[in-house]
Amino acid sequence: MLVVDGLDEDRGVTAGPDGHSIAALLPRVPPHGMRIVVAGRPHPPVPGDVHADHPLRSARIDHRLEPSPHARAAREEAERDLLRLRDGGGLGWDLAALTVVAGGGLSASDFAELTGSPARLVERELSAVNGRSFHRRSGHWTSAGPSVFLFAHEEIQRAAAELVTDQELAAHRSRLHRWADSYQHVGWPEKTPEYLLRGYTQLLRERRDIPRLVALACDIRRQERLWRASGADLEALSAVSAAFDLLLADGERRADQDVSVALRLAAARSGLHERTAPLSSGLIALWARCGYPARAVHLAESQRGAWERVAALSAIAGALAAARPDQAAALLGRADSTEERDHFLAAIAKGQADSGRPAEALPLARHISAPERRAQAFVAAVGALAGVTGNAATAQEEAGAQGADAVSWALEAIDAVMAVPNTVSQSTLGASLAAALSRLGEHPRALALAERAVSRSADSDDPVRRVQYLALFARGMSTAPGLAAQAGEFAVTSARLAADIDDPYGADWVYPHVAAGLEATGHHQQAIDLVSRFLDDPEDGLVEIGIAAAETGDLDRALELAERITEPIYRARVLNAAGKMTANSYDPARTLYLAQRAREATDEVPYLHWRVALSTDTADFLLRAGQEEHAHAVVKRATNMVRRGRGPGVGALVSLAVAADRSGHRGDAARLIHRAEQTADTSDGYARIIDLAEVAEGLHHTGRPAEADELLRRVLRESRTSTDHAEGLRRAAEVFGRIGKPDKAAEVAQEILGLAGTADSPYQRRWDTYAAAGALLAAGDVDAVLALEADLPPDAVDEMLASVVKRLVAAGDLATAEGITDWQGDEHAIGHLASGAAATGDVAHAFALLEEISHPVRREAATPAVVKALCRRGAWEAARALAEALTAPEHRGKAIAAIAQALGRCPQGRLVLVEALSWGPWEQMHEEIADVVPEHLPLLADLVLAEGFSRVGPEAVPYDAPCGVRGDPRTGG
Repeated sequence: MLVVDGLDEDRGVTAGPDGHSIAALLPRVPPHGMRIVVAGRPHPPVPGDVHADHPLRSARIDHRLEPSPHARAAREEAERDLLRLRDGGGLGWDLAALTVVAGGGLSASDFAELTGSPARLVERELSAVNGRSFHRRSGHWTSAGPSVFLFAHEEIQRAAAELVTDQELAAHRSRLHRWADSYQHVGWPEKTPEYLLRGYTQLLRERRDIPRLVALACDIRRQERLWRASGADLEALSAVSAAFDLLLADGERRADQDVSVALRLAAARSGLHERTAPLSSGLIALWARCGYPARAVHLAESQRGAWERVAALSAIAGALAAARPDQAAALLGRADSTEERDHFLAAIAKGQADSGRPAEALPLARHISAPERRAQAFVAAVGALAGVTGNAATAQEEAGAQGADAVSWALEAIDAVMAVPNTVSQSTLGASLAAALSRLGEHPRALALAERAVSRSADSDDPVRRVQYLALFARGMSTAPGLAAQAGEFAVTSARLAADIDDPYGADWVYPHVAAGLEATGHHQQAIDLVSRFLDDPEDGLVEIGIAAAETGDLDRALELAERITEPIYRARVLNAAGKMTANSYDPARTLYLAQRAREATDEVPYLHWRVALSTDTADFLLRAGQEEHAHAVVKRATNMVRRGRGPGVGALVSLAVAADRSGHRGDAARLIHRAEQTADTSDGYARIIDLAEVAEGLHHTGRPAEADELLRRVLRESRTSTDHAEGLRRAAEVFGRIGKPDKAAEVAQEILGLAGTADSPYQRRWDTYAAAGALLAAGDVDAVLALEADLPPDAVDEMLASVVKRLVAAGDLATAEGITDWQGDEHAIGHLASGAAATGDVAHAFALLEEISHPVRREAATPAVVKALCRRGAWEAARALAEALTAPEHRGKAIAAIAQALGRCPQGRLVLVEALSWGPWEQMHEEIADVVPEHLPLLADLVLAEGFSRVGPEAVPYDAPCGVRGDPRTGG
């Protein structure tokens, strides 16, 4: 007999993974020999998705369930046990009272520490009543640890609480606090009891003990212990959120707030986010593929940005799609918008396709609305269909089993690819689809698709793009024997056209594509000769040739090319491509050899984001080859590498320094600027120029103009010798504009225009002109910027015009700004115009402009500026309503902070500022903090400067993932 109880969460499940009631998911006819009993109550009512003829909707079977006499007897026996323990006193009653106070979750060894009794004696005492009063369960994070004890039922917990006196409760609570303090004093060692990492936090929350909870939440060593115990920062972030909740409630009760506590919590939260910010969604998803889906989900949920969380969760859904489709569906249920849903569906479809289940992937592709994601899903599914079946007859058989037609699927895929607006993506996807169609025996359709896409690409008036499209088709089609001749023709044609390109800049980036196409179609020497003759750095082309060789299965050639490459990023990419091709070769020795070589190359890479990406690729091919243990080792190592984290960015340090100086805290401003300069000096390339320019601006605004001028001269010198010459100069010009030196910005703009005039590449000339336009805008010459519009890169026109609109709005010239916005239509520009309308008091127009922004993310990003403008006009109700409608924490926090800033240095301003800090990062609220609580800026400076020295490197903190984070991402089981 199967009993489905839709009411008691301890005994049943109320909803399926798609959110529907479990009753709606029940079979209409039970399996033979099985009787289904449905138990229910009058409230809540039967869900609307339950069939009209379902038994739950029939009153004929209604009858009241009487309390079980067996349950009543068990409860009475347990209560007699408790009375005996109380009357007997001693250790037994201590254990019961401690369980009441702690809320359960203490192990026998925990009781022994708390009572000073031998562990064996504690075990014997617990065994005497175990099963009636107490219930054992395994630890939350690992089943290998000691069992913990809880009262066997909620009623017994209540009965026990009624028997413990207030004096006893206070005494045992003090005992728990002293116990926790003892572990905190020694830095939360490895043997820290699980209760002190989980249950104790809940106790403090229930007791509303703000000082202790804040101390725990901000304790970096405890955060690290939680990381090692749970595998993520979610528990630590939850402690911060719990402390913020108590702080907000306390502030409402007292009608005032100590913002210093909120600043400590906000700094702790930012530190946690910064330590895992470099985690990629691909690396997070690998934890799920390694068998740790719960840890993967916790890592995803620990990401700060909403879009980063969606990217990671959707990647996990894709990783779980084939093996655990119910969990993938549960993650899909988290999508809050069509865009997010597309992200999840595309990932799940690709996961199904990668697992050789195209018939399950194809229907998902139909439900994706975003053109490029839809096309990617279709191409992955059809490619998998070709890989699984290998010919048209079996493809049709596979499709027919799903009530579909393989040809119709192919036609849908072609339509999806041709609908992709990005022609580069369209070429890549079209080539892959053509190869899949050919392998399915659909050669005429494959050739027609190739010719259709190439002819469409040929319509471009850009010769560099035309060469790129042909090269991409040659490379993608080369994997299908039936298209080999056509692919070779495309490759040779692309090389011939490339020789006629008179744009050195365009040739530099397109020649590697041409060389890869030649390599893939068997023109090996021609590929090598091309990159040797025409590229300043031949390795830019060798990497693509090596990857193409690996993709065609010529692993020996790929390895020989890898030996010739000195750049470790390129070498690791080729080795990873070769490793991926060995995944199905049943040659574990070679796979492990390639993984070791790739890891050695990755270790030489100085850039963290590249090390993460390359390690992710290595672990991926190890998993494909069935080398789970070695893959897990790579994933652990990469995650610990990320854990080393980053200190506060230069921009945050400089902004805080300026706020501190403005508030009279000059010493703190100097300390912050010094740290910013140290951080900038560790950067390299274009990032270094950006950082140094920000430091120069900070020096000027903190009363050190001579040092600022000297540093800006240094920025100009370094920019002139860098590869991003014009962009570096533009950054310097923008700083000149912000520090009140428009004439200097104009001089730099003319220098950049000179560069553009002498550039021998049309591409380079357009991007140099774009940099010059940015410098002219910094100088305030809007007319000159608009005059350059036709000479800008097409992709950058909207961005530049939006910047012009922002400048005009700031200057109060709304008429001109609105004129530009009317014919340009960029939603970023509309957002700037909305803030300008609010600043004039035209609330209705501001709201109407926000509604014109169709993209939810862009609309929310534009809203805080409108809220700020409304506050300046005294439109408090409208400002608050807009702020509370925001869903993204960072935007909501910024909007609420603007309200706090307008309220100023008063109790209400402090209360609202704490609310803002509970939502968003403190890094975006420097001005607001300075205007509401300037006295706390030295504290914030101390917290920020300490954060940079609080990192614990992977060598110091080895991580072994606990067993408890394997399994179900919702339960950890």
